[in-house]
Amino acid sequence: MTQPPEDYARSVDLIPAGSATTMVAEQPQSAAVYRDRPVVVTGAAGLVGTQVCRELTAAGWKVRAIVRDSEKAAARLGDFPLEIRTGDIRDAESMRSALAGGSALVHLAAIAFEKSSESYADVNTDATAVLMDAAKRGGVERVVYMSQNGADSASPYDFLRSKGRAQDIVTNSTAKWTVLRPSVIFGPDDEFVNVLGRMVRLSPFVFPLPGGGTARFQPIAVGDVALVVRKALSDNATIGHSYAIGGSTPLTLRQMTERILVAMNTRRKLVGMP
Repeated sequence: MTQPPEDYARSVDLIPAGSATTMVAEQPQSAAVYRDRPVVVTGAAGLVGTQVCRELTAAGWKVRAIVRDSEKAAARLGDFPLEIRTGDIRDAESMRSALAGGSALVHLAAIAFEKSSESYADVNTDATAVLMDAAKRGGVERVVYMSQNGADSASPYDFLRSKGRAQDIVTNSTAKWTVLRPSVIFGPDDEFVNVLGRMVRLSPFVFPLPGGGTARFQPIAVGDVALVVRKALSDNATIGHSYAIGGSTPLTLRQMTERILVAMNTRRKLVGMP
């Protein structure tokens, strides 16, 4: 499936949770520190991680990319001037080595779907504790954590609960943290828009919309998310704050599906389901 059309809005609206204040401009003097020691990026070969590495290296920053699959990393990151480390974010010794000598931690790694070998609690929550401990031991004070819109340690949904608990680990730490809470992120191989497109393609004639398709999202392009990460790192005014990030246009699930149908040049009857 191709990337959604341009009217998905690429502009970034960055709003602190519970506030109407927008993020202030990047401060070049703050960015200078990241040119001497590497920014450590977890999940570096993923959808967001690849774009973050592109954004940071293009700005002249040193980057240490933490990946699980060296072959995948070479394919996605091989053209960027950065250091690649293979490691498991759940392994304390490996992460202490990965964080040593770093200037900041950008923690992006997470799972959206559980496997027999990977649970939400294990990867999303416990690994965050491992990384925060490794950062503290390694003298890495600056942390940008990628949470999720709706993340809450008391959520009835396992995924959102695991991200909420991880978020609490970060915000209760002594680190100089910034939390980013994106809505739906779209881009090549994303796990929402592209999956929704495949589901539409596999459903002949009629496509059911859970809840009548009224659930609301604020889709944001992955390149814009990467830009927000860099600006968060560059701006000390973001320290100690959580930000909801999304594109400029809120869309319901029905509206998103309609736009995907246009992009795919196909038709389906959209039927609301309870």
